[in-house]
Amino acid sequence: MWTAAGLLTLADWIGSDENFFSADPAKIPASSEQAAAEAVARIGLGPLEVRSGLVFEDIFPFKPNSMQLAACETITGPGVYVIEAPISNRIFLRVEEFAKYINKMHQPVQLIHANTWLDKNTNAPVSKLSPAPSAQHEKEVSHADAHNWFSSSRRALLAPIGVGTADQAMLAALAVKHFPLRRLALAGKVVILGEVHSYDCYTGSIIQKLCDLLQELHCTVIVLSATLTQKYCTDLLNPEAQPKTTGVLPPYPLVHSHRQGQKATAISTPPPEEKRVAVVFTPQEQMVAQSLHQAAQGAQVLWICNSVDRAQETYGLLREACAANNVELGLLHARPPFFMRQKREHYWMDSFGKNRNRQHGAILIATQIAEQSVDLDADMLVHRTCPHRYAFATHGQTVAASTRIPAPPPHPAYTILQEKVSLAELRAMRAEEIKNAFGVKAFVYAPYVLAQALNIWSGISHVTLPSQIRELIEATYNEPDDLPSGWQELYDQLIGGDMARRHKALMNIMATSLGG
Repeated sequence: MWTAAGLLTLADWIGSDENFFSADPAKIPASSEQAAAEAVARIGLGPLEVRSGLVFEDIFPFKPNSMQLAACETITGPGVYVIEAPISNRIFLRVEEFAKYINKMHQPVQLIHANTWLDKNTNAPVSKLSPAPSAQHEKEVSHADAHNWFSSSRRALLAPIGVGTADQAMLAALAVKHFPLRRLALAGKVVILGEVHSYDCYTGSIIQKLCDLLQELHCTVIVLSATLTQKYCTDLLNPEAQPKTTGVLPPYPLVHSHRQGQKATAISTPPPEEKRVAVVFTPQEQMVAQSLHQAAQGAQVLWICNSVDRAQETYGLLREACAANNVELGLLHARPPFFMRQKREHYWMDSFGKNRNRQHGAILIATQIAEQSVDLDADMLVHRTCPHRYAFATHGQTVAASTRIPAPPPHPAYTILQEKVSLAELRAMRAEEIKNAFGVKAFVYAPYVLAQALNIWSGISHVTLPSQIRELIEATYNEPDDLPSGWQELYDQLIGGDMARRHKALMNIMATSLGG
């Protein structure tokens, strides 16, 4: 019903475009069908014509790996598929290149997010919609809505191929204005949700319901993640099923499949090459000196902060020393003007890319945006306590030493900055004291999850990735035993908060089923 409502709204707006359907009786087109087809095509909503008979090597300049082969064999029709594997891609550019091979008409790939209109390279519509103006307030609002929906950020969701932020799809499951149009835009498509994590209960609840909705719309839903718990994965595939509790962790990586009308299955694939990474806790002052020393020797150092303020502070600590030692220093976060951020991202993604050929070391200070949809290759990863960042460490040092001048360090390093208080002190603290000790990151991640992650990693000197990812994920999120009183209080707050966030998400979703 809602999808049909979205179709009627879209048809009404297109039909109000006086460029194609004039109000002047003398200008009425001879063929309304031809005029409609031309209007749809000019707006960029024509059907996608795909070249048939292509194989993997026709599209990509390399042979498929075991995970890609398993995905090709498994993802064969509408349903929900979860790919658990270490992932990181510069998505838009790769999809754009992919579309050139498979698309007969070379229809452009649309960029879908709130700042799309600021990107001068975004594919703009050929013709702007021009609904007939009206003096009535309701129709004036409708006129503005039509223009807004056919601006680059909203119209792009209706395009045959698009790359954007997950919230643009999630709004189809929430009681927001024009959600029927979003459902229409997604109906029947392949919808890929990347970088899905377990720690955000509100977003996670919406994504679960979105997957159910997309199945009803005959979509093929592919969820990509390196850090899902077994329970969350089961909820995505089959919300009514309970995860098996055999005590044996499933293999990693895995491709999960739940086709419509069939039972959920899973296919394991050979993991990528294992990497043994040293885990070191280091005070920030000492880490500043070590980063500078390693970069001066030719290393690529990636330093990830949990907040913009912390990233700016760290950049300030290193700026003068880097300039004095001929070490390039970069700062990457979401606050700069869009054009400036875009320029910085392109530069540093290329500088830390696996095909780089740098002549000297560098240090990049970044927030979590460095973890999402980009390819980065660093010799040293530095960060503060975080529940999921260990999966990111699998991407270190993929460039052969012969391509680097000077050569990179012999072993990738994974450094966690020491907290200002020890683990023993944290275990003796009350809940509010623990929150204060973690500082600003306690507003980014649940304090209990931070404490549990710190507890787990404090006992590790080396980690082998990706084979230990599953073990670390489950240990971080499993229900604990025999907690200190302050930690127990934080855990109870986490469970209570999760219930409240899940309830809020479900209330927003239910409103779409109740009519408003």
